[in-house]
Amino acid sequence: LEVMKGNQNLFVRKDEIEHAWLWCDRLIAGWRLQGEAPKPYAAGSWGPLASIALITRDGKSWYGDF
Repeated sequence: LEVMKGNQNLFVRKDEIEHAWLWCDRLIAGWRLQGEAPKPYAAGSWGPLASIALITRDGKSWYGDF
């Protein structure tokens, strides 16, 4: 109903979608060049173990930061 009334606030424009996919495509291309891929992890978990190793290198922790 909103779009029929001319209210486009709830909808994404075509150019926004195209730019979002361009950004994603560049990430995926970078991963492929480096032989990387997204790390799988279980839904509801803190994420892949690699994310914990990444932040602990700097002496930080994901826990308690929320």
